[in-house]
Amino acid sequence: CGVDPATLSVKVNGVDVTSALSVSPAQATGTFSPAPGATGLTIEVTLADKAGNVATTVSEIPILRGVTVRVIDGGVTASSGLSQVVVELAGVSATTNSQGVATLPGVPGGSHVLTVDGRPSHVIWELPFEVTTTSSTQRTVRLPRLPAGLPTPISLTSDGRVQIETRVENPTLHAVAIEVPRLTVVTGSDTPEIAIFPVDASLTPGPLPTGFTPSRLYEAYPSGLTFSPGVSLRLPNTAQLPPGTQRDLYGFKAAQGGWVILGKIQVDPSAKFLETTSPYITGFSLFGYSDSTPITTLATLTLEDWNGDPLGGQVAQIPGQSGPMTEVSPGVYEQSITVARGGPLRSSVSVT
Repeated sequence: CGVDPATLSVKVNGVDVTSALSVSPAQATGTFSPAPGATGLTIEVTLADKAGNVATTVSEIPILRGVTVRVIDGGVTASSGLSQVVVELAGVSATTNSQGVATLPGVPGGSHVLTVDGRPSHVIWELPFEVTTTSSTQRTVRLPRLPAGLPTPISLTSDGRVQIETRVENPTLHAVAIEVPRLTVVTGSDTPEIAIFPVDASLTPGPLPTGFTPSRLYEAYPSGLTFSPGVSLRLPNTAQLPPGTQRDLYGFKAAQGGWVILGKIQVDPSAKFLETTSPYITGFSLFGYSDSTPITTLATLTLEDWNGDPLGGQVAQIPGQSGPMTEVSPGVYEQSITVARGGPLRSSVSVT
């Protein structure tokens, strides 16, 4: 049927755009772009006939953007790209090439979880990723190596329960352990092999919250395993805190946007380690607690090309800090940062 302009109303993302349409007896057309930061278009069309009957339809049209992910070996100082890493985002997947780059075409707008799977040589990480009209479509991930021979097999019953209470330790780091009680239900793998090991705090996959100043992080491997009821976690008392001292235990949760407080961790009577106050760890990820006095300082990075000329116009980012560094002069970048005293510092640079 034809369209009567007097009985047609169209809204795009809540804004009435009826007057901007080109209307004919056969159709109504218009061109619209999502606002900055939007994840798509919501189009609401209302039609009323001469008898007063009203019908409204709502259509959701997500934006589609190409995303590029570069995966770097977190176990080396140089930016060595990792090949054959499987990257998945919002149902779109790809494998990194020889430079460690994976291209994901047509990723819909919205808040997603980016999965970067470097097994068997590296860990598997889950990271938050926002796709909007203005968000960055490039991401660099430094993926920690999985220490050889470390994972401990966990025997499960046919219905996925732990057969024997198991303590998973790290032979090279005293006072690090995961306690998995008997009959715990494990999901995410039929033949789980788990491990725990330290990770350089500069490899944090997201900004550290205010007040969270770890000298190192701890990877409970592999990410994606879940436990019901939870398991206990034990970490070394690197700050030599007195017995009974409690600290917030942080975990990196991609679905919640990054680092979150999971509960308390307390120094044992021997003052050798801190342990969760109850078995509340229900999923594996990165963990850490504040074991260092934070300091605020000015970080300066100077970039030059092979000829010694300033390399300006680049994007320099310090992991764990909010936003990129500021270019204060050609090739010189600065940022006020808060870091753990004595901890390492790395920067990531996107060269154009």
